Amino acid sequence: GILTDFFMTGNRRLLDVAREAADRIVATQEPCGILHCHGSLHREFTGPLSILMDLYQATWEEKYGDVAFRSLNWLLRTSPKPGRLPNSVYTRGECGDEAVVHSPCLPEVAWGNKYCLYEAALRLIPSKRLQEFLIAEADYWVWESPKDLLNYQCSTVCLAYDLTGDPSYAAYAEHLVDDCFRSLGQQAREMDHVHFGEQVYNGFIPKLMCIIAQARARDPESFQAACDSYLQRRAKMPDREPETRPDQGSKTSLGRLSTAPHPPV
Repeated sequence: GILTDFFMTGNRRLLDVAREAADRIVATQEPCGILHCHGSLHREFTGPLSILMDLYQATWEEKYGDVAFRSLNWLLRTSPKPGRLPNSVYTRGECGDEAVVHSPCLPEVAWGNKYCLYEAALRLIPSKRLQEFLIAEADYWVWESPKDLLNYQCSTVCLAYDLTGDPSYAAYAEHLVDDCFRSLGQQAREMDHVHFGEQVYNGFIPKLMCIIAQARARDPESFQAACDSYLQRRAKMPDREPETRPDQGSKTSLGRLSTAPHPPV
């Protein structure tokens, strides 16, 4: 948000403040060259990582990019399956490259904030594993998540659409905007449901609307067929309550993980 303000206004003080945050991450990096993380929930790793990604794009200074790329390569190796991360990820060991984790959980309760780094990471790193990870998470939102769940992390479907051109992602976006968001907006207008936290919709609703417009303009018949197929498949899937977040429990060591790049696209 600070850098968005900087890009819009040109206020150099905003860049200085963002740099202070990134410099702190660089100064406290682990000996292996990845960011230091001892906080619960993997957002304590992905949050600082997104800061480094953004500062690298704003300044092109390698000290930010180098730590960011090594950290992301390491983080992806903690994934038990594409599209999922452990609930918490801790850097441990003499070199800091030992991964100690809490068990993984579903994306809607992971509180990972990893959606903040996807766009920059995809632009900067030609990693096949990164793309597979993101597409797998998008597939979860489309076909497995509770179908009336309007969650900010579902914006990953927009990037999956950009990568694949698959109209199923745009069909999912159409469902969210037309059904879920319309209903929520009506409740807000009637003062039945107003919550400060829902300011996040300002960020991802326009992105969802964008891929809907792109898919409709690209091939209207294919898009409509994808919408019909999506609704038919989802009608056969029962709703369920979102999973409880597993913040507690024992930790598991995954051993020392490499910071080397993954195979390119």
